[in-house]
Amino acid sequence: MTTFVYDLVNSIDDRWHEVRILVERAAEEQHTNSDLYDALCRASVLLIVAHLEGFIKESAKAIIYDLNKFSRFRDSPSALKRTFCRSFVGAVQEEGKDLEARIKKLIQTLEGLETQFLVEPFLIETSYGNNKTPSPHVINRICSNFGVRNIFSWLNNSSLDIVFSGVSSEVELLLSKLRSYILSKTVDYPYGINISDFGIIRPDSKHNENRSFWETFLDQLVRYRNDIAHGSSLNNSFSVEDLIEFQNKVIMLKYGLILILCYQSMND
Repeated sequence: MTTFVYDLVNSIDDRWHEVRILVERAAEEQHTNSDLYDALCRASVLLIVAHLEGFIKESAKAIIYDLNKFSRFRDSPSALKRTFCRSFVGAVQEEGKDLEARIKKLIQTLEGLETQFLVEPFLIETSYGNNKTPSPHVINRICSNFGVRNIFSWLNNSSLDIVFSGVSSEVELLLSKLRSYILSKTVDYPYGINISDFGIIRPDSKHNENRSFWETFLDQLVRYRNDIAHGSSLNNSFSVEDLIEFQNKVIMLKYGLILILCYQSMND
């Protein structure tokens, strides 16, 4: 039986079908019907962000489902056990030795039982409110639940940065390679992913104050989405080329998230 992560990644192309339909139709109407063209472009931006938002949640669920099905709580990385147990023993704001002692005690207790992870402690809604817009902050908070601190530092200077080069043929080639690689490495559990195959490295503990290209792009994309959704922008400033670029960057980010989260779910 294939893994939940494999099934999720295998569905990415199908999930983007409706976005591609909108972009293709926008290209057809670009010089014939400006009103329809503008509406299609604006709708495409909303869907692109919605797909990223949904994928982040589905990725977390798929990894947790795989852990429950193919592994055991006691064998899971300590960061995942801490996130799970912390949701039961204290509020996020509560700190100190007493909280740490309770988390440690609960982990030890659950390691001796047939414990399965719940998905909710790993999602943003549980601990940080209901804002699910895929901003850099939201993505970082979800990834931190899996033990990944500042995921954009992991991606920075990796092979995936090629998506910012503007060379579409190279981007498409890497997207195809990533898809094939991830599918081959997640079809069975445990995953066989090696993040260094794509130049991704675990950053050191030093805080990097420089924002990555990924964070700048997401800030911009979310701002576009909010302006459209809230009616503060009634004009279209996007081209078909912009939409294809947005789409490729988001798909590249999806693959990056899966690579890193799957890797981290197998390692302490």
